[in-house]
Amino acid sequence: MASIRIATLNINGLTSPTRISMLENFLRAWDIDILLDQEVTKQVLHDLRGYSTLYNIGTNGRGTAIIAREGITLENLTRIHSGRAIAAKFKDGWIINVYAPSGTARRQDREIFYSCELPHVLTQASRNVLMAGDFNCTLEQGDSTGALNHRRALTELLRGMEL
Repeated sequence: MASIRIATLNINGLTSPTRISMLENFLRAWDIDILLDQEVTKQVLHDLRGYSTLYNIGTNGRGTAIIAREGITLENLTRIHSGRAIAAKFKDGWIINVYAPSGTARRQDREIFYSCELPHVLTQASRNVLMAGDFNCTLEQGDSTGALNHRRALTELLRGMEL
């Protein structure tokens, strides 16, 4: 496999068979090898033909998942208890799927996530890291069309881990 196609998608609690079929069609139409899902609420993605799913549904009933095409080996799975991140070793690097808390009311939870929870996963990873998902904040004004929702903790985490 010379190249690999990776995508990320917030599935917002997807459970209906029709929408699951749409997701499977999306995987095939775009020839996706690895899909990083956020807001996974139930283990309903295990019957996707030709793919396997690794789940991390947390204490609040929502979480993350990694869907990988059969034949792709993901090892050393690391999960955060809250369900907000899942990581796996892939070849000589790591793939990390992030689903940070959202909304103004959860600002403090987001800071804790970036300063305390996510570093746990990152310390397991080597230098070769692909981190993607739903960060629910931006790093710079140009990253958003609305009001700047900057998280200092994310900036410090990225700088400290040299990402």
